[in-house]
Amino acid sequence: MPPTVILIRHAQALHNYSIPDPPLSSPLGFEKQCTELQEALKSDPIAQKAELIVISPMRRTLQTAQQGLGFLIDRRVPVILRAEWQENSDKPCDTGSPIPIISREFPDFDWSAVDPVWPSKTGLYRFSREGLTERGVMAKEWLRSRPEKVIVVVSHSGFLRVGVSHKGYYNADYRIFEFGEGEKEGDLVELEVTEKNGGGLGKSNYGTYYLGPGMQTFNFFLVDSCYKVVHGVEALWQSRKRKKDADGALVGDYPSDADTATPVEEAAGEENGGK
Repeated sequence: MPPTVILIRHAQALHNYSIPDPPLSSPLGFEKQCTELQEALKSDPIAQKAELIVISPMRRTLQTAQQGLGFLIDRRVPVILRAEWQENSDKPCDTGSPIPIISREFPDFDWSAVDPVWPSKTGLYRFSREGLTERGVMAKEWLRSRPEKVIVVVSHSGFLRVGVSHKGYYNADYRIFEFGEGEKEGDLVELEVTEKNGGGLGKSNYGTYYLGPGMQTFNFFLVDSCYKVVHGVEALWQSRKRKKDADGALVGDYPSDADTATPVEEAAGEENGGK
């Protein structure tokens, strides 16, 4: 039987276009958000059954796993670093660090399973419609073939959104999926417990994302009892109900991860200064 999968977006990172492989911000990302994630997963009965952790080999995902999944790592749940879970774009902020460098920063992780071409953005990892589609299919097929019953993945919003699950993710939020059957065989189907809540922490966008023309993403979501296609920051911002986190900051108002979002979201995910 295919595993249940918990997909997590990393906590807030301190980066923009030009900063290579940036770390988490502090204290919001490194401390507050990772702590919230860990406390939520500790109380989640599915997360308690995790038998494998899969991590994108980038600083912000590795740090999120260390801080947010520390209770599972301390329990000696196996960890695998997989290059296919990296972020989409080929900008410096979405490109990983060479293994000889990053492995010295994170010596507790086993780097032997990372594709030797890392961090090259070529072949399977090229930033193109075909590349993202191929990589997403491969990532899901690999998960589906695993013997574990519950797998936790720490990745990036752009790839999770358009390559894997077609769902939005706020920083350090998570969603839980099972593999579909019949016509949906091979696809990830979100469990009601996180779908109706807007993620495990209730901070993520509602709706379904698809990759449109020009590497842009579109969000299909329910508004006034009918589905509408919204593809502009202002239109989306005006049409959906906004939520606020404990600090009073707007949560999930923009389809992009970037604070300085462009008029139409880019599939690159975080290259616009996203946090």
